Amino acid sequence: MRVDRLYYIVSTITVVLGLLTFAAASGSVATAFVLILSMAAAHIYTTGENARRVPKWFTSTLAIGALAYGIGAMVGASATTMVLHVARTIAVLQVVKVLEPRTPRNQAQLLALSGMLTVGSCLTSVGFRMALALSVYAPLMLASVMLFQLYSAEHRADPTRSPLRRVRATRAALAGVRSVGIATALGIAGVAAGSFIAMPRGLLDDTGPATPGLKRDVSGFTDHVRLGGEGIITDSEVVVMDVKVREFNGDGTTRRRGRSEDWKPALPEVLYLRGAVLDTYEPERGIWTRSNTIAERDDHHYQNPRYLSHLYRAPSSETESETFVQIITVRSRASDHLFALSRPDQGGIVFERGIEEFTFNSIDRTFAIPERRGLFTYTVRSIPNGDISPADSASFPVGEVREYALQVLTDHGFARDPSAVSTSDDKRMIDALARHLRNNPDFTYTRQMTPPPPGVDPIVDFLRVSRAGHCEYFASALAAMCRSVGIHARVVTGYAVSEYNPQDTSYTVRESNAHAWVEAMTAPGRWETFDASPAEEVRYGRPGAQGLRAVWLNLNESIRFAWLKWVVGFGEGDQVNIFRIDSGGPFGIFNRVKSAARSTGLISHQAMPRLTPDRAARAALWALITLVSTLGGLYGVHWILAHLGLMPKLSFRRGSRRHYDRTVYGRMLAMLDRAGLTKPDATPPLTHAGRLASIDGSIADDVGAITRLYYASRFGNEKLDLNAVNDRLDALRDHLKSRG
Repeated sequence: MRVDRLYYIVSTITVVLGLLTFAAASGSVATAFVLILSMAAAHIYTTGENARRVPKWFTSTLAIGALAYGIGAMVGASATTMVLHVARTIAVLQVVKVLEPRTPRNQAQLLALSGMLTVGSCLTSVGFRMALALSVYAPLMLASVMLFQLYSAEHRADPTRSPLRRVRATRAALAGVRSVGIATALGIAGVAAGSFIAMPRGLLDDTGPATPGLKRDVSGFTDHVRLGGEGIITDSEVVVMDVKVREFNGDGTTRRRGRSEDWKPALPEVLYLRGAVLDTYEPERGIWTRSNTIAERDDHHYQNPRYLSHLYRAPSSETESETFVQIITVRSRASDHLFALSRPDQGGIVFERGIEEFTFNSIDRTFAIPERRGLFTYTVRSIPNGDISPADSASFPVGEVREYALQVLTDHGFARDPSAVSTSDDKRMIDALARHLRNNPDFTYTRQMTPPPPGVDPIVDFLRVSRAGHCEYFASALAAMCRSVGIHARVVTGYAVSEYNPQDTSYTVRESNAHAWVEAMTAPGRWETFDASPAEEVRYGRPGAQGLRAVWLNLNESIRFAWLKWVVGFGEGDQVNIFRIDSGGPFGIFNRVKSAARSTGLISHQAMPRLTPDRAARAALWALITLVSTLGGLYGVHWILAHLGLMPKLSFRRGSRRHYDRTVYGRMLAMLDRAGLTKPDATPPLTHAGRLASIDGSIADDVGAITRLYYASRFGNEKLDLNAVNDRLDALRDHLKSRG
């Protein structure tokens, strides 16, 4: 294969992969497909036996039209949309460039446009698919640039005299290009990794990367409940959080929460991660919101602790023996609310470095950090079913709801005085009301939202007429019935999840896990969780994943999480942890690398041995000894077989021959330089020999002959004729001396 043909193949793959990278980043798969087909059609039209030349005025008109369209689309667009329009314009210009002749100038512009398109893709998305595409694109682009140097030199040389036209792109001919390419790629990767780790974070913006707004036609968390809407709620598989749960042992140590039968099943199968607590209902609007009174009374700002040690102290009471510590990594969010199991403890909340303070309310036990987007991690300690201060949530403004609730309680043999603060039967009454909604076949769970008639309260319409709705209707109805008979209750929105990933021992929380349920007071100051929605209808996790498919999905999710955690979300706190060795002595960095390897999920916690620094050092030493012994043994066997005539001998003289080749060429250039005939650096040797013909034809013949011999040996892998070279060098020396 010729050098020019190899360049065309590699550069074409690079350009096409650049378009696919853009498609992975922007989601414009159809656009990339059309552009690739257009590029293929342009290639067929301009090459081959029936190749045609496209007029320059036509390609110029296409380029101007693409630029005009891009500029027009960018007018009034947001920054993100503007980047997309620029990238699309660049992609169209690449197709135009394929229509033009294959000159070095046009090919250089094509590669430059491909690089610019990839930069636009990086600005558009930081997803894992984009990272995979970029990891393939980058080395191909480097190879294209290096082959372009050979291609452009060949194009500039005289086709009738240049031996490059006859050089085949064999492994030997491209050995130098391959070596330089590998060394360059490793150098670039090392510099990029070092710059990425050491570059200061937060110099321009301390709020983290922006998160695009979430579509409101799909499921997702909201900090209020609006009943009576219209439309269809659809599921979204977008992951919003990863939650690792650690439970306390009796001695104050923790263990991972998993699916093993050997572990204490203290947590329920469904985890309720509470976010917003809604205690105020407006019948005229059908909206549950948080009371402004509670926020004004107890929303306090707290400084973020620097250490996690106080989270893992031994339980101080029997109640705290059920304590759970959650390590929650938020990938993206649409509100300021944060999430935790009930009941989060204000003294047990620690955020990553870069978050200096947070807001916590001790009345409804909610907390938040404002103006923070992108990936971040926090740790929170929770005590299930712990005491929470009561609020004024024991009345409901709609009388028809009270009539319905009393009828249900009567049917179950209960009677309650609405003026009583708490009774011993409250928990059983709440269970009865929840079972009535959850198990009654007259009630249907549906994602189709239909508004009630004008003037009718949505909760009354749900209980009396439609009896169809989603989790917000079931939770609203239960809270309303409890409050109408004097039981303190409120609606809670957050996420209900049970999708466990054994690869990295974490729960995966998706937008489709957004849920609404009820917290009701079962005893003075004691609030418990109740869910009236039919369990078989609520999305607690990804359905249908079994066997190898489930393993693949979990592994894929673990890799994506590792990418977001250690690349996209790499921040100041991670920089400090990498270079800090105060924990674990001089092996602190080693321990963190081991932790990062575990977090990828490629090796499960149960299967991975307890790797320590000394064991790692011994393992590395034994691996080195094994490698050296194996290579030595193989060489010994080869030496014996070679001396028996069964195999050819190894030759290590290739490098020395090449060194002599370069020495011969250097001796020729030194002779010319001493004679005042210095070759300019940008001039090919054969071109310089042609220019010398006007001075002395014999000198030009000697220089051309020596150069051709050098080219044939250096690039054509031919054996150097030493006698011919020495004769030509002697002749050149004599001719130069004769000139004085």
